[in-house]
Amino acid sequence: MEEQNQNEDLNQDSPTGLDYYRQNHKWQHEIGISKKDVELAEKEQETDDERILDLVLIMDITSSMGPFIDLAKNTFKQAIEDTLINYPELDVRVAVVGYRDFCDKEIFYIHDFTFDLDKIKSKISRIQPKGGGDIPEDVQGAFRMGLELQWRKNSIKLAYFIADAPCHGSEYHTCTDSRREGNPAGLVLEDIIREYSDREIDVSCYKLTNKTEIMFKVMQTSFDEGKHKGDFQFIDLRREVTAAKKKKNGLRSDVMVESYSRNHRSDFSSRLSKHSIRRGW
Repeated sequence: MEEQNQNEDLNQDSPTGLDYYRQNHKWQHEIGISKKDVELAEKEQETDDERILDLVLIMDITSSMGPFIDLAKNTFKQAIEDTLINYPELDVRVAVVGYRDFCDKEIFYIHDFTFDLDKIKSKISRIQPKGGGDIPEDVQGAFRMGLELQWRKNSIKLAYFIADAPCHGSEYHTCTDSRREGNPAGLVLEDIIREYSDREIDVSCYKLTNKTEIMFKVMQTSFDEGKHKGDFQFIDLRREVTAAKKKKNGLRSDVMVESYSRNHRSDFSSRLSKHSIRRGW
């Protein structure tokens, strides 16, 4: 079965925090079922000849994010095509973690890593931006679910985070927040982000609004406390977003599409080159 129940997807030894989600929320978790996905899953252990890029998009999929879902879909496709041309020896897998908030019927949409790039693009296209209550969303839960993906131990690991709102918890923002005490599952953003650093998962965050600035500073500090300081970076599009909203077609204007694509491809190329050199590939 391609779609699985969340109780089957998450490791039974997972931290207590995930039990909160199992007991109180629903979500979709799909897995890759292409021939290549199955063959990789059946390998007993990783081998030295593997050259895999694991690329995940962690994205707010509440109502305000519709234009950015479209941008992400097209930009990811371009970045992957560039990779296949410039790094033909690499096998590319893509995953998606979409998230909403605790008030929503379906809090996550997750598609685990797959080599089927056309399928993952189609899945992103079908995501319906909806829901969200107050301004903050469940960022902690989204990043925690990102750690549950089937990363290859020796792969190049890149995560792109796209959001226009901070996480819950009064220390991360100055917004109205119905959960000022933080994540109700007890997930701590700083601990989660340090684990990304320890597992050598690069994180690039899109800056779309000033509302995320406090949270981003906390995340960067926490990442740099882990094993791979300096691999947490930003793609600042706040000026472009502000200008686009004043133009015809707004965030879907050609100017916004071009700026988003150019900045993403530049960041992606730089990170991929750095990791290829680091591994001697």
